[in-house]
Amino acid sequence: MGVSNRSAEPGRSDARANRRRVLEAARSALREQGPDAEVREIAQRAGVGLATIYRGFGNKEGLLAAVAEQVKNDVLDLFSAAEMQAQPAEGLRRFLVDAIGYVEAHGPLFDILAGHSWGEGREVHLRAAQEHHLEFSARLRTLIERGIAAGDLRADLNVDVVEHLIFSSLVSIAHSRELTPRVGAQEFARSMLSLLTAPREPT
Repeated sequence: MGVSNRSAEPGRSDARANRRRVLEAARSALREQGPDAEVREIAQRAGVGLATIYRGFGNKEGLLAAVAEQVKNDVLDLFSAAEMQAQPAEGLRRFLVDAIGYVEAHGPLFDILAGHSWGEGREVHLRAAQEHHLEFSARLRTLIERGIAAGDLRADLNVDVVEHLIFSSLVSIAHSRELTPRVGAQEFARSMLSLLTAPREPT
């Protein structure tokens, strides 16, 4: 049994390496071309055969789902970094700056995460996209509510409106990719926070 396990390990290692290469190639192709990127081109970029992709992911929709899961985890990492900030307002600023940079670099991948332009099984992926949004929404609402409770953000803010405003802005940036040349992520975050921040009492 021990010999059999040792001999099987290289095969598993190769499969993991192939999966990493395929996902990296898929992200690259999808960033450039959106969901219309061809599986054949992804295979060529990854240096694997088509059979490797279909064996590992089942079909194109399976590959898109794997990429969407990676993007979801990337966004959750942005929230985690923001939540580690001691000052709630700084946490929200950190999220805005990091999120803008991410969507500018990976904009078309958000169409994948949102379940757009999917073929077979589209309804299943749309349900997954809705679950992702609910998770993102809860994390963003927590950032905003922490800021209000700490007195960093205005007490009269409507959390639903602020959440929608921020997400709508990020979606717009992801689609246009034109914010940074005209405004810049830091300036966008500064201006957004100036609208949300509680005025300080004169000293």
